[in-house]
Amino acid sequence: MKRRYLDVLLWILSGLCIAAVPLSHEDPWLREIICDGIGCFRSDHSAFWNKIFYDLAVGTLLSVIFYVLLVRLPSASKNRRLRYRLTRHYEAMKREIVTQLLFSTTGSADFDSVKQLASDPVLFRGHFYEHDRARWYVAMNKFSEPDAHHFEYVKLAIQEFKTEVDFTIDQAEIAEDEIFHKLKGISLMLQDALSRQNDYDGRKNFFGIIQTLVGGWQGGLIGTVDHDDIALTIQRI
Repeated sequence: MKRRYLDVLLWILSGLCIAAVPLSHEDPWLREIICDGIGCFRSDHSAFWNKIFYDLAVGTLLSVIFYVLLVRLPSASKNRRLRYRLTRHYEAMKREIVTQLLFSTTGSADFDSVKQLASDPVLFRGHFYEHDRARWYVAMNKFSEPDAHHFEYVKLAIQEFKTEVDFTIDQAEIAEDEIFHKLKGISLMLQDALSRQNDYDGRKNFFGIIQTLVGGWQGGLIGTVDHDDIALTIQRI
């Protein structure tokens, strides 16, 4: 939010300086046009003040240009790279979750099905528990012994995504407090998932977190949503 205010201030300051440069230039052609139209205050020391305003305007414009080139553009480029990396890891985590769920319920997972179910919360919910709730419980049971590798593979994908989330929080210049707190909340949720044991209660809570990560579950007050809130949060970094 503070950076947004700074952006507005820089735009206003740049506009004033751009206007001040020709108005205070030693060649008075623009001043004469304006003064002939609306009238201007005349002073015996106008040349002195015009010179000061001109130098200030040019100096301020150069400072703004250097700030944009040396600070803002590199910062925006860095955030863009971090956003791209985090998006790729988020998509990889969702595909791994869907892959393990499909293998545990049907014994196979083709690429197109994985991609579709991982990218659309509505399709994910419809496939795994809204149209046939039994699939969800089959997957939950299959994640236990002797097929605990499904559980471990998903945990590994979540760990990799959490590492990227924490890295992004540490390295990105996040302008909005809302996005910063959302990312912190995502990191805490992922840590909660990693702390779950492979027993009945642990898997039950673990699958609840999976619903949030892939199925659009937002909690008791909101319920499910049809958009990917985590993806939208990442895009706002």
